[in-house]
Amino acid sequence: MSARQWVVLVVACVLPLVIGCSGTNGVGPPPAPGLEFVFDRVLGATGSGDGEFVAPSGIGADAAGALYVADTGNHRIQKLDADGAFAFAIGGEGSEAGRFRSPAAVAVSGSSVYVADTGNLRLQVFTADGGFVREFGSRWPEGGSLREPRALVVGTSAVAVADGQQHRVVVYDMDGNVVRTLGALGNGDGEFLALRGLALLGSTLYAVDADRGDIQAFDLGTGGFLKTLGRMGSDLGELRSPTALAADGSGLWVLDNGNARVQLLATSGATQAVVRPARTAAGSLVTPSGIAAWRGGFVVADTGQDRLVSFKPKPDS
Repeated sequence: MSARQWVVLVVACVLPLVIGCSGTNGVGPPPAPGLEFVFDRVLGATGSGDGEFVAPSGIGADAAGALYVADTGNHRIQKLDADGAFAFAIGGEGSEAGRFRSPAAVAVSGSSVYVADTGNLRLQVFTADGGFVREFGSRWPEGGSLREPRALVVGTSAVAVADGQQHRVVVYDMDGNVVRTLGALGNGDGEFLALRGLALLGSTLYAVDADRGDIQAFDLGTGGFLKTLGRMGSDLGELRSPTALAADGSGLWVLDNGNARVQLLATSGATQAVVRPARTAAGSLVTPSGIAAWRGGFVVADTGQDRLVSFKPKPDS
């Protein structure tokens, strides 16, 4: 294995008493064999030019594989095409419509791009080519205001936003009307201590909590709590200071920051694969804060190094 790759560990539960495959820690059955990912490429570098970043965070991908990146330190959103080349930028610093203050997250649904404009305490919606459509959140009626929008997902009939400061998820309809809020400060079912990331699979909303070290699942349609995946720890299926989530047909990609790894989890909580960095590799990460499924693998916002790093399925040997 090259030193310039992240090493992928696909673990079967051979010693259940050692690594806890009884299911009590969410590890579940053995993962599918041969599921491996390797370093692919670096996108971007430090700067304010086209395709350059300062502290990038959230990443959204459209159906064609284009990436919309929250270039947080440059107060803009950059679109990269499916090959990772710069396409265009949206915004710049400000509070006017179409401008941002420290945007932290992006989600793409059809031809619409949703941005968590964190510093302006609002969401903004754009067309796929960057045209401003509307905003909602901070100026909306009581109950739907945002204090720290830091992650979002878009379903067929709802938009869910992680409001870190208020320890809750705010659910809006597609017109920006508040439907409900989920969660409160606490350590019980359906409560949050440090809400960080969201992912959506079908009608199930997944929310990752850095301080709890777990992922909670909710029914997006009803708001009902469903289950918890994982717990604080370093074993398979356990998490330590997780900071971001993404979802695709493979399952849930979890940026397991405190354990210096990315875990791919099934919706049962079973570990499908673990990607660990080689400390001197081209794909090593410093304080990563965003992740998206991309090109059959995944791409990470390497926030501390002002770039994106992608990983791809290992070619058949």
